[in-house]
Amino acid sequence: MRPPPSVEVVLFDSPLTLRGTATEAAGSVLRGQLVVRLFDDVTELKAITLHLKGREQVFWSEGFGKHQTLVRQKKNLIDHTWSFLNPSPSPAVTAATLTKLGPGEHVFDFDVVIPGSLPETTHTEHGHVTYKLRAEVAYPGFRKNLTHELVLPVKRQPLGSSVEWMQSLIIDDAWDRFIAYTIMAPSKIYADNSTITLDMNFTPRGKGVRVLAVSGLLKEYIRFNNYLRNNADQSQQTSNSAPPAVRRLTQVITRVDQTPPNSQKPLTDAGLSLSLALSVPQAYKHIQYDAVTNFMEIQHKIKVLIKLQDHQRKIHHIYIAAPVVIM
Repeated sequence: MRPPPSVEVVLFDSPLTLRGTATEAAGSVLRGQLVVRLFDDVTELKAITLHLKGREQVFWSEGFGKHQTLVRQKKNLIDHTWSFLNPSPSPAVTAATLTKLGPGEHVFDFDVVIPGSLPETTHTEHGHVTYKLRAEVAYPGFRKNLTHELVLPVKRQPLGSSVEWMQSLIIDDAWDRFIAYTIMAPSKIYADNSTITLDMNFTPRGKGVRVLAVSGLLKEYIRFNNYLRNNADQSQQTSNSAPPAVRRLTQVITRVDQTPPNSQKPLTDAGLSLSLALSVPQAYKHIQYDAVTNFMEIQHKIKVLIKLQDHQRKIHHIYIAAPVVIM
C-alpha cells in the first residue's frame, strides 16, 4: 500500500534571530525548503505555494456587566507568498494549465529578508506577535489539497558590540544613617533559561543595625495600547477604531527570600555579604522577551527588598529597583 502524499516546510534557522534593536538591526534572511512527497506515477497539480504571514494583535475587556466593551486592535506585519510552479495567466483550469510531477521527493528552496524593524514573537494574556508559514499543494477538481503550517519564532539579540551587553549592573548607595549597600550583577542583559546572580554587601553606618531578611524579585511590566505609536501608520488601523485605551499588566516572575546568618545580631564593622540567584524561566510560557511593538511595551526590573532593624528595634524596609533586559 502506497503512503499518502505530504508537504513539509523545513527551516534552516529556527528561531530566526534579529541582531540589534529595531532601529539598528539590519534584518535576517529566512531560508528553508518546501518538500513535497508524491507516490503516484503521475500527479497533476494546479499550484504549490508557500505563504508567510506576521500579525500583531491586542485584546482585552473594559467595564463590567452590560457596560463591558471589548478593546481589540491588529496590524499585519509581513505578507509574502512564493509560487513554485509557473502559474497560467488564465484562471480556467485545463490540462494545459496543470503541472505534472512524477513520484519522489520534490524540493523547492525559498528565502526572504525579514526586516530588522519587525517586532519579535510575543505571547501575552492580552496580545501577541506571531509569524506563520503555510504551505499548500493544490490539486485540480474536488481532491483535498495538501497543507502544512509552521510557526516561525522570531527573537532578538543584542549586537556583539553593544555597550549594554558588556556592562555589569552596580547599585552603590546608602540609606539614611543606618546602612550602606552595594548590589552587583554580572550583566544588564540576560537570556531565558539563565540565572541572575546578585552579590550584595552591607556595611553598618551606625551601631545596633540588623539585616533581618533580604528578598530578590524579577518582575515583568507590560503596557498594552490600542493605537499605533507612529502617527504615520494610522491608516493601517482597523476601520472600526476604538477610542485610545491602555492596559497594564505586572507580574512577579521569580522571587527568592533569604534570612542572613546571625540576623538577630547587630552588624559588625566587617559588614555582611550574601548572594541571591534569580532564575529566568523559558520564554513565552513564563516570561516574555523585552520588546517595543506597535501595541505593546514589555520591560523587566530586578527588585531587592531589605528588612532592617535599628538600634531602637524599629523595623525599616528598603526598596531598590533596577532595569534589566531579557533577550
